[in-house]
Amino acid sequence: MDPATYIAPEAEMTTTNCDREPIHIPGTVQAHGAVLVTDANGVVVQVTANAEDVVGVPAPQALGHDCTTLFAEADAVRLQQTLASDADWEDLNPLVLETRGGARVNVIGHRQDAGTVLELEPGEDAAWYPEPQPVQRALRALRAADSVDALQEAIVEEVRRLTGFGRVMLYRFDPSWNGAVVAETAREGIGSFLGLRFPASDIPAQARALYARNRLRLIPTV
Repeated sequence: MDPATYIAPEAEMTTTNCDREPIHIPGTVQAHGAVLVTDANGVVVQVTANAEDVVGVPAPQALGHDCTTLFAEADAVRLQQTLASDADWEDLNPLVLETRGGARVNVIGHRQDAGTVLELEPGEDAAWYPEPQPVQRALRALRAADSVDALQEAIVEEVRRLTGFGRVMLYRFDPSWNGAVVAETAREGIGSFLGLRFPASDIPAQARALYARNRLRLIPTV
């Protein structure tokens, strides 16, 4: 979409113009966090106005200075090493760092053409903070699968990683609803169902309908 076709951020949103809202370039951040942009040397070239609320340093003082000066000494070294490396931020996020003022923050990095974008959000002081990175890692594993078999293996591995379940199985059903376990991961010592086949009567129609309505079924004792 041509940028000229976007509506102004202050324009009233309606059902007829919402498809032109520039939601990918909002120009602001949510108040609970702050954003820094660093150049290749780690110098802060952009910073949100609320930086002081998160890192304890006013935005004008942070701008033009090495971003590591905003963090406690040991964590500043970690951040400096990360910025200087070729590490994939998607595998590292979030870095849990301590600011100079002693606050813990979750630092989520992204490399862009303009530099490295660092999103800073509250750490231990915000119990409500959701942790999306395990889901992001799971999605990357699924996208990386280059065959049906690889996708099946990735699904059971990532579901088990996310849930901590002792066993995760993936069934495949034929047109007559006979099933087979085509992928499985399980902790040691509890046996395996991989490759076993089950007639349709083992999982009758009403059970399949229940599983479709209630996607997540927890069985604490088996």
